[in-house]
Amino acid sequence: MRQGLTIKQLETLREVMRTGSMSAAASSLLRAQPSVSAMIASLEEQLGFLLFEREGRKIVPTPEAHFVLEEAEAILGRLEQMNRTLKRISALELSHLKIATYPAASDELIPSVLVQLLNKNPGIRSSILTHASNSVYDLVASQKFDAGLAETLPPRETVNQKKFNIEFLCAVPADSPLAQLSEISPVDLDGMAAATLYHKHPITKKLVETFEEGGYHFSQIVELQTFSSGLKLVEQGVCYMICDRITAYGHRPLNTAKSQIVFRPFKPELSTDISILTPAHRPLSLSTKLFIELLSTEIKAVQNASFSGWS
Repeated sequence: MRQGLTIKQLETLREVMRTGSMSAAASSLLRAQPSVSAMIASLEEQLGFLLFEREGRKIVPTPEAHFVLEEAEAILGRLEQMNRTLKRISALELSHLKIATYPAASDELIPSVLVQLLNKNPGIRSSILTHASNSVYDLVASQKFDAGLAETLPPRETVNQKKFNIEFLCAVPADSPLAQLSEISPVDLDGMAAATLYHKHPITKKLVETFEEGGYHFSQIVELQTFSSGLKLVEQGVCYMICDRITAYGHRPLNTAKSQIVFRPFKPELSTDISILTPAHRPLSLSTKLFIELLSTEIKAVQNASFSGWS
């Protein structure tokens, strides 16, 4: 094909060949017949040979026209395929979202956001890996994961992070006298059985310090890897648990009358920072941007949720 040929010329040739006449092609292309005839004439001039021979009122394609048509159909077919692909990309139908998350968000928060994302864009595929926060940072830093959620760690040049502060609540059995309190402090929990994260976790260290500063005893009977596994213990009246709002939000009951756990503010206030992570050295896909937007909205809902009715 010679340089300077246009897509419009190739489409016109294909339609004339398909319909067998200039007038029929013009009708199909929603153009005037003189415009179609002029387009074919200009194409013949550029190519340097005839595409059609006139036999009375009929036109007959030359052998060269069939060769040009074969090339034109290959080009137009590829262009049409590209347009279909671009539409699917725009509709997020070709996206594969790779997400890494720390354990606390893996049971409820991340799946909840994915439900919202997939309901709007059912063509998106996704992968979720659950790891400790430092490993989540490593995965996003590798530039091979689209997004991550983790407890906030020191900044890295390879990772962008958007930080959120998450308060802690005290989870107690619904039939416990503690459930009648509007807020709970170490004086109310002195010597009582507690479940919390492993003893080296920063939150556990802070809890112990808070109790000791007030002269109270923090009695941990169960060490946990994640707060969610401790909710069953609280539900059965084995212990209380001071946990993050994300865990509490994920446990929100469908019917508050049947809830076996009550969440109350813990004083003095304890909190932790979590961050949405994205790779710093590659642009974000459309699906990643939408996921981050939905996740940010969900985290803000966690921050602002009222737990007073969960009893």
